[in-house]
Amino acid sequence: MVYLLMSNEKLSAKMLADKLEVSVRTVYRYIDNLSEAGIPIYASQGRNGGISLLPQFRINNTLVSEDEQIDILSSLQSLVGVGQSDQETLDKLSAIFQKKPISWIAIDPTNWSNSQEQRSTLALIKQAIFQSELLAFNYLNSKNEELSRKVYPYQVIFKDKAWYLKGYSVERKDWRLFKLNRMHETAIVSTESKSQRTIAPVTAQQDDKKTAESISLTLKIHTKMRYRLFEEFTQEQISKIDDNYYLVNCLVDDGEWLEGYLLSFGQDLQVLSPNIIQQRLKKELKNMLEYY
Repeated sequence: MVYLLMSNEKLSAKMLADKLEVSVRTVYRYIDNLSEAGIPIYASQGRNGGISLLPQFRINNTLVSEDEQIDILSSLQSLVGVGQSDQETLDKLSAIFQKKPISWIAIDPTNWSNSQEQRSTLALIKQAIFQSELLAFNYLNSKNEELSRKVYPYQVIFKDKAWYLKGYSVERKDWRLFKLNRMHETAIVSTESKSQRTIAPVTAQQDDKKTAESISLTLKIHTKMRYRLFEEFTQEQISKIDDNYYLVNCLVDDGEWLEGYLLSFGQDLQVLSPNIIQQRLKKELKNMLEYY
């Protein structure tokens, strides 16, 4: 009832009774209970009467500033959008802050086919992280092998157009990244009590451990790719060679994605260094040519 009155200047006892699915008599009993608890609630009679809270009854801005309230509501709005928070929590805080959330940013974890499996997987990962549980799932790796994996999840990461799970792999006894859209039949398993685990619990201190090696690239990119160049690299990484080419020096995470990414530039990108990436691209191109 307090949340409803915070988001409305005045409501009749009948309206409150309908919204709360109780009788009018119960509403007046609630008023007595809230008054005894120190909530400044009052009922006025007459044509314009109703039940109200005193205007002073609102959150103290010295505790949470106006900007912080907006940030909290916007963050919750985004979580509601990805199905990882409920609308009720957002409505309650909106009433307390006496503000409507502004949907200035939308986050969608699914691809354009709007797969519901990924939303369900996100919900299970969230539950497992908050409850320190073990996740089991089938994972399709880069060798097209579908393997059963057990992981203590730590964090969900969105990077370069894809969602990943970061966690401690029971099989590898090390930290790994897993692409969410390659995870299937995800479930929470309880094979042992938390006090009897043989795997070290996931903690923030372990977050420093690398999940991928970094590699320094020097790239020569044609000006035809300028629209991608300034979208995917920072100004500090880019320098102009001449009217036709740019030079890019960058540090990236090495992994299975790298060859495909570099080849997506076609003939408009040349890897100047390191040699190991040049050789990997040559091998990939050679394998591709065997199809033609």
